[in-house]
Amino acid sequence: MLNAYALYLSKAVKLIQAEGVNLYGLSVQNEPYTVQSYPNCNWSAAEIRDFIKLYVGPRFMSDQVQCDIWSPTMNNAAFSEFSAWLGDQGSAQYIKTVCFQYEGQNAIAAFIPRIHH
Repeated sequence: MLNAYALYLSKAVKLIQAEGVNLYGLSVQNEPYTVQSYPNCNWSAAEIRDFIKLYVGPRFMSDQVQCDIWSPTMNNAAFSEFSAWLGDQGSAQYIKTVCFQYEGQNAIAAFIPRIHH
């Protein structure tokens, strides 16, 4: 399933760019730690790490997708959740931008040393 999702993202970016849209960055998931009453997609830190490291990062490289991979939108302040994928060289090598949202703003100070690497 994750292979198919990475392939979908690769093809979607290329098709959007082919239409002339300057799509230069893609966050792999919005609000991965939000549980709602409507359909949503929750990821663990390890699932995010593995998806970026093993699927979407290598797929974008092999398909020569000219679009940066951005982190999921950090929507909580639990730095330990995020350090799993920022602290892993395999996933961190693909993440070009770290995305924060108001619920995750308190984690920014903990990320500063890792963002500038």
